[in-house]
Amino acid sequence: MTTSIDIELDNYSLGQEIGRGDLTIVYEARRKADGAMVAVKLVPPQFTFDELFVRRFLDMSKQAARLEHPNIVRTFEARQQGSILYIVREFVDARPLAEILAEEGPFSPQRVLNIAKQIAGALDYAHQKSIMHGDLSASRVYLGPNDHVTVADFGQMQAMAGTSLVKQGFAVGSPEIMAPERVHGQGPSRQSDLYSLGVLCYQMLNGK
Repeated sequence: MTTSIDIELDNYSLGQEIGRGDLTIVYEARRKADGAMVAVKLVPPQFTFDELFVRRFLDMSKQAARLEHPNIVRTFEARQQGSILYIVREFVDARPLAEILAEEGPFSPQRVLNIAKQIAGALDYAHQKSIMHGDLSASRVYLGPNDHVTVADFGQMQAMAGTSLVKQGFAVGSPEIMAPERVHGQGPSRQSDLYSLGVLCYQMLNGK
């Protein structure tokens, strides 16, 4: 998908694009009030025609903003400006697990165990607050110094369940990590997140 956005947000100055998914584009940004570096994740206007999705997206993003855990990327706020939806989250100085795996190949079992424990801790904390991930892929797990893990994008797949976007084939998740019930149309669950964690462990051990 190729999507270009020419927009000026009220409270943030957008910088370079740093990530892209089926439905969103992520930019480096500066908060105008204090110049702090953040990441802004935009949903382009062509995907905001579904009012149910918009309501759920804002609601789930606000719930995700209450997650405070050392292995979860902080969400600061979610807003709608005209036809644009966006989330403001912590700017993490770390690299996606997918990128590191592509460069380094298989990880040692001890390294996989260390990373998996941190991901599992983040999942358990979020699940206790009834927030599922739904798309726990290697591109949403970040590794910092000493393999410190942060997981991004909690709750967003929950916002899309049952909306016309999913029926049209957008943002159902990354096929390689999806549990069978998710492929058949069920929404995210604790069980499907744990299935995805198992796939991630296999990818780390196998290198692909």
